[in-house]
Formats: sequence, C-alpha cells, structure tokens
Amino acid sequence: MSDREPTPEQWRAIRAEGSVAVRAGAGSGKTTVLAHHFLYLLRPRPEAPPLIDEVGRILAITFTEKAAAEMKQKIHTLLAVELGRATGTERRHWERVRRELLAARVSTIHAFCARLLRENPLEAGIDPRATILDEHESQAYVEAAVEEELVARVRRGDPAGRELVQRHGLRRGRQGGAVGVCVRLLASLGRTGRDGVWLAAAMEHQEALAPVATAALREAAERIAACAQRGRPTRRCWKRSVGAARRRPSSRRAVSRISAGSSVRPV
Repeated sequence: MSDREPTPEQWRAIRAEGSVAVRAGAGSGKTTVLAHHFLYLLRPRPEAPPLIDEVGRILAITFTEKAAAEMKQKIHTLLAVELGRATGTERRHWERVRRELLAARVSTIHAFCARLLRENPLEAGIDPRATILDEHESQAYVEAAVEEELVARVRRGDPAGRELVQRHGLRRGRQGGAVGVCVRLLASLGRTGRDGVWLAAAMEHQEALAPVATAALREAAERIAACAQRGRPTRRCWKRSVGAARRRPSSRRAVSRISAGSSVRPV
C-alpha cells in the first residue's frame, strides 16, 4: 500500500484496543496498519497517558526479515510526521519515542526467540553465543542427525532401521533414501503440531486394528475369487465385497486405502 491516508476500515484496526485479529490479502496494507497501530499505542491522549508508555513494552512479530525491516521503516516514517507537527510536551514525548525505537522489539519469530534465549542463557541452559541456523544449515543439520541415528540403529541390529535402509538405501536417489523419508516425516509432524509421542500412539492404534482389517480383506478376497469361479461379474462382486468390509468400523480405513490405491483392479 502507498503512503495515502488509511481507509475507515483500516482506521478501525489501527485504533483497536485489546485482542484483535486482522485478515487481509497480500499488498492490502497490513504492515502499514501495524505501523500506525504501533504509534497509536504510544500516542499521548488528551486526558490520559498513552496506552503504552514505553517502546520496550511493545512486541511486534513478523514472519520474514524483509517484513520486519519494512515495518521499522514505516514506523520511523510515521514518527517523523508526528514530530513535524508536534510542539511542546508532545514533541518531547515523540523525541523520547524516537530514541527508544533503536531498541524496539520488531523482529521475526525466530529472531525474537533467539534474543530471549541470549538474554536468559542460564534459565534456558544454552550457550549465549548460539546463533540461528538459516534454512539450508537447518536442513543439513536435521539430515546429518537423522543419518547418524539410522546408522546407529542399523549397527545395533534394530529391525525397523535395517528394513528402512534396505528398502530405500541410506541416501539413495533424488528423494534422499531413508534419510529423506525420515526428514519429510519429521517436517510433516512439525507442520501439524504433532510429535513422536503422537506418532507412537497412532502406530500402536493402527497395529491393534491390523488383525481385524486383515481378516476383513481376506474374506473379501475369498468372495471375489468365488465369484470368479462361478463366472459372475467380478466388478460387481468387488464392490459388494469391499462394501461389506467397509461396514466394519475397525477395518473401514484400511479397506478404503486399499480399494483406492491398490494396484489390483477388478476386470
């Protein structure tokens, strides 16, 4: 958005107090609205102090370094306008705000977290000299950690680790082999807010349902084979048999996956 005057709808967001969620598309002026809101919180009021009396009490979080830099620039631009038209006590207030902006907490999520950890290294139990990994460094770190764990499991004779490496290779192919499988799984769990505890519980639940699902599928296969031997249309028999298996709650999911993705198709 350009430096034109905010719209009435944007002014409502700028002057909002308390918890507010603002949804808008790309290029609609979200950063400008946040910059205006930043100064609105610090603005002196006729018969009351500002909603926020110090810049250090405001935390502005963005997703990218570019957005953080843009927000800082917009805040400085708007502050220059306020200084240009303020006089007396109000001008001294905005001059103090300008000085405090040097330490304003306007940053990305990871930069804020890193700052918090560096300011509290003993409580966090980390080296205060720790740095943030960029995207490529983070990917390399995760891949190295996964590869080290897989190799250790294979050497210990872990059957699951050995099967995974034998099937995919350690780093074979464009997909990265067993390492790539594990890295993508970890990324998927992270995106959905799940962890290893959830995965172990989900696998245990799936394994508990396996015998019932296997029995239902075996029964469906036997019905299809019987239909074929009697010369009945196999497609119709396939639908009936799979439908009967689906009606069992414990086997519904497994049957649905197999009927949708199996390489075996009725003729």
